[in-house]
Amino acid sequence: MNTLKHSLMNFFDALFTLIYLNLLWFLFTLLGFFILGIGPATVTLLKALTDFRRHQVSWSFREFFFQYKKVFWKSNNVTWLFLVLLGGTLFNYRISLIYFSNHLFLRSIYLTLFLIFLTSLILAWANLSKITLNLKENLKFILIELFRFPLQTIAIMLTIFIIILVLWSKFFILLFFGVVLSLYLVNVIHGEVLTKIVNLKDKYES
Repeated sequence: MNTLKHSLMNFFDALFTLIYLNLLWFLFTLLGFFILGIGPATVTLLKALTDFRRHQVSWSFREFFFQYKKVFWKSNNVTWLFLVLLGGTLFNYRISLIYFSNHLFLRSIYLTLFLIFLTSLILAWANLSKITLNLKENLKFILIELFRFPLQTIAIMLTIFIIILVLWSKFFILLFFGVVLSLYLVNVIHGEVLTKIVNLKDKYES
């Protein structure tokens, strides 16, 4: 009985922590008026999830805010790069629908590019949450992750897609739990990929 009670307490404690982190992400995304906030808020949330997953440490508001300020400009550099690419791709896709409606192949290319850029943005955030990288180094890591470990990259995107699909009808749950749940699973998968990249780097350097 005590074991069951302890397990339930741990479960609800973990659940509360994840919901709390999700709310912090939402708050700090709004703090940057979304465009300037989503990058640093997501990188900070991924950092907090790494601590929570490895050490069962829950960040305070002050710790979240400190890390948010620390990664603000570096995360926004890569965020804006990919937001411009995503916006340009969507614009061209829209043009293709209007003026080239019979060219299905052209629309397929734009949709593929959109998914690649979106995946790259998520990988860029995940990279920044674990290691210190400038923009050029981050882009190199993304290329390795995309083309050296495609199955893990696909798993990351499928994870996010499935969670959104499942929770979409429950928008309140999606808003207050969907982001942190998606990024928690992304954090686990990405951590394995990053370990493999570091091992490959050490192998080639030795």
